[in-house]
Order: sequence, then C-alpha cells, then structure tokens
Amino acid sequence: MSNREVEEYATANTSRTRWAFDVTPGRERHVALQLQELGCTDVERPTKGYVIAHCDPTAVPVIKRLSG
Repeated sequence: MSNREVEEYATANTSRTRWAFDVTPGRERHVALQLQELGCTDVERPTKGYVIAHCDPTAVPVIKRLSG
C-alpha cells in the first residue's frame, strides 16, 4: 500500500463509528437491511431488540427516524 492508500484507509475508518441501536423486537432484520442501504457496514443483530453497525455519524439522524 502506498502512503496515500494508508491515509485514505485510516481516514475512512475514523469517519465510521460503531453504533448500537435499540429497535422494536421483531424488527431487527428490517432495520438491519435499511442500515445497509444507508451505507452502514458490519451490521449485526446480536440479540432481540438490538442492531449494531459501523455508520457515518452524519447518518445517525436519518437512522433515528427509521420505522422500527
């Protein structure tokens, strides 16, 4: 990797934060799919009522308005 590639990778990773979202039980799959459509990565459904994902902080206000 060139220095530029390393810098771009580091910048991309720092702009994404791991978020845990409390969702309506039974709606985890629906919310996870919507998060992926919004560009979130590493979307997980660890337990009923929660979805965890790496998302850009600017996407959080949009995510909070999702149904479920």
